[in-house]
Amino acid sequence: MIASILPLNRWLLAIAVALGVALAALEGGGIEERPVEPLFPGFDGARAVTVALSSPADVAHPTVTIRRTEVGEPWLIDELFGAEASPILLDVFLSRVGAMTNLDLVSEDPERIGEYELGEDVATRVVVRGAAPLPEDGAPASDPAPVTMVDFYVATASPTAAFVRRAGEAQVFRIPRLRVPPTQPFSWFGRASLVPFESVQVRRVAASGEAVGGERVLEQTMERFGSFKSGAGVEVSSQRALDVLQRLRALFPVAVDGERGPEDFPGDGAAFEVTVEQVTGGELRLVFFEGERDGRARWLVRRSTDRLILECDPTVTGGLVEALRALPE
Repeated sequence: MIASILPLNRWLLAIAVALGVALAALEGGGIEERPVEPLFPGFDGARAVTVALSSPADVAHPTVTIRRTEVGEPWLIDELFGAEASPILLDVFLSRVGAMTNLDLVSEDPERIGEYELGEDVATRVVVRGAAPLPEDGAPASDPAPVTMVDFYVATASPTAAFVRRAGEAQVFRIPRLRVPPTQPFSWFGRASLVPFESVQVRRVAASGEAVGGERVLEQTMERFGSFKSGAGVEVSSQRALDVLQRLRALFPVAVDGERGPEDFPGDGAAFEVTVEQVTGGELRLVFFEGERDGRARWLVRRSTDRLILECDPTVTGGLVEALRALPE
C-alpha cells in the first residue's frame, strides 16, 4: 500500500515543481538572478517641468502636455487653455515613475515587443523633462533648457500592472501598481468645487437673472448660528438656506469648454449670476450660461477668478436654480 503511494507522491511533486517554474516564467520574474535597480537611476520627479503623453490609439485625444514654468510653480495643461492640473495626480504619477525597477524582466527579445503592445504605433509614450541639475560647485547651469529625464512606452498588463519599455530598447518590464496614464486632458484637471467655501464661511449670496426669477438674496444674520434672512429681511429657514449653500458647493466642472479674456466678464447672454461673499471679506462671482449640444442641455459657468469657461452637470446646476428660485424675493 505504502509502496504504491510513494510513486504517486513523487509524480505530484514533479508536477508541482514544473507548474512553479512555468508560473515564474509567465510572470516574467526570478529565472535569472540580477541586481535590482531603478529603471531610471537618478530620476527626481521634483525637478520635472514637462510631462508629455502621446497615444496613437486614442484618436480623440492623441496627446496631452502638462508643464510648469519652473519647479514649484503650478502645473498647467496645454490642451485645456492653460487650466491648472491636479498637483496630487502629477506627484503620484511621477513618484510611481521613480519607483519603477527592473525586478520583473518579462522579455529581452525585440521580436516580442508587439506581443506586449509596446510598439511605437500602439503604446502610450511618456516623456518627462526637467530642470538640469545644478553643477557640483552650486553655480547656475550654463544651459537652462529642460533635459529629458525619462522616455518610455507603457501598455496595460493587468488591471493593477503595466508593461514598460524604455525608448530605444527591447527589454520589457512588468511594473506593479502602475496604470497607463491617460492622454485625455481633463483626466489631469484639478477638479474642485467651483465654490470652495464652507457654509459658515459665507456671509451673503446674491443671485440675479431671468433663470432664477429676478433678484434673490440669502444673508447670514450673525444673530445666532444658522440664522438667515432674505434681501427684504424675511427670515429664511435653515434647511432652505443650507440647500442653497450645499448646492453651490456641489458645483464641480465636468469639462473645460474654452476661455475668455478678463475684460470679457461677465459677458453677454448670461442666464443668471451669483455673487458669494465671505465672512472674512472678499467675494467670488459666477456667471452661468445655458446652452445645448447634440440635443442635450448644457450649463456653462465662468468665475471672476480665472479665464476658463467650465461645463457643469446640468442636473446639479438645475437644482441650484430651483433652490435659488425658492428663496423669498
